[in-house]
Amino acid sequence: MDREDFEIAKKGLAREIASLVSDFVNSHGLERIDVSVFITNADASITDSGEVKYGKILHCIVDADMEHEEGEDNE
Repeated sequence: MDREDFEIAKKGLAREIASLVSDFVNSHGLERIDVSVFITNADASITDSGEVKYGKILHCIVDADMEHEEGEDNE
C-alpha cells in the first residue's frame, strides 16, 4: 500500500467511525456525546504471541464521554 492509498484508507476509516458513533447516539436516544478519534499509523506492531510484524497499520482510539446534568447518575 503506497502513501496515497494509506491516506485514502484513513479518511474512509474516519467516515466509518463517524457513522458508527452517529448510529449509536441515535439508537440510544442520546442528546449529545463527545467523541475524540485519533488515527495514526505505525511501522511495527507486536502480536499477541509477542512476534514483531512490520508494515502499515491503522490504529484508532475512540474516547467517548457522555455529558450529564448535575444530579444525574453516571453509568
